[in-house]
Formats: sequence, C-alpha cells, structure tokens
Amino acid sequence: VVNKWDLVGDTKRKECEQSIRDAFRFLEYAPVVFVSAKDRRGVRGLFKQIAAVYAEFDKRVPTAELNRFADSIDLGYQRRILYMTQPAVRPPTFVLFMDSPEPLHFSMERNIVNRLRERFGFAGTPVLLKVKSSRTSRKQRAARARKA
Repeated sequence: VVNKWDLVGDTKRKECEQSIRDAFRFLEYAPVVFVSAKDRRGVRGLFKQIAAVYAEFDKRVPTAELNRFADSIDLGYQRRILYMTQPAVRPPTFVLFMDSPEPLHFSMERNIVNRLRERFGFAGTPVLLKVKSSRTSRKQRAARARKA
C-alpha cells in the first residue's frame, strides 16, 4: 500500500509502481494499491483488494484437477510428477510426488508455481511448493512392470 498519494499525483503512478516492483522482486504476485488516507481516495479499493487476496489465500483446488494439471507439465529429463495434492491453505501449499529422488531445480519450481497461478489464480498470495520423491524408485517400478 502506497499512502500519501495526494502529494504526488497520478502522473507518477507507473514509475512508482515499477520502482516498488524492482525493489521487491520476490513479491511479484502482490498487488500494489495507491491510497490517500487524508482524502480517503483508494481506501475502498484497498479493502476490496484485501477481500480478493484473502479469497485466493483460502482457495483449495480439488486433487483430481491438480493431477490433470500435473499430467500437463513436461519436466523433461525423463522426470515426471506422479501426483499432486494441496494439503493446506493460508497460504496455498502444494506437494508434488516425483518419480525420482533428485530435487527440482529452483527455476523449475518457479515455473510450476507460475503455471499454477496461470491455471488456478492465487493472485496476491504466496504459493508454497514442496517436492517429495516416491517411495519406490523409477528402477524398482520398471522392474515390477517387467515382471507383470
């Protein structure tokens, strides 16, 4: 929230917002709201924004929908997401169960979070991603498949 906007005026809004975005890159998902408490401008919009962000903060995605989403993600390197769940909200938290124990690169995790945002929203709220490996390795599953 940027207060005292009555002292600056609307002409500098884009410049100010870009400056905020540059300083707080880790909060790229967070909205920027301009208000003037003195003139009460933007205060009503602030409370609408708070309500909207809270709704996203409290959003739950059904597991079946998450698994369809997980199937659409191509991780390459012969790795894949076996399934995905959302064990918590406030903030939205997702657990990916992978087919191998190697950790995901941070850029791939960020890509998955961005795709979650594109598909399901979560505007204005952090999204937590936890990656776990399956209890059976890829080699063990392949051996079982050959026996069957």
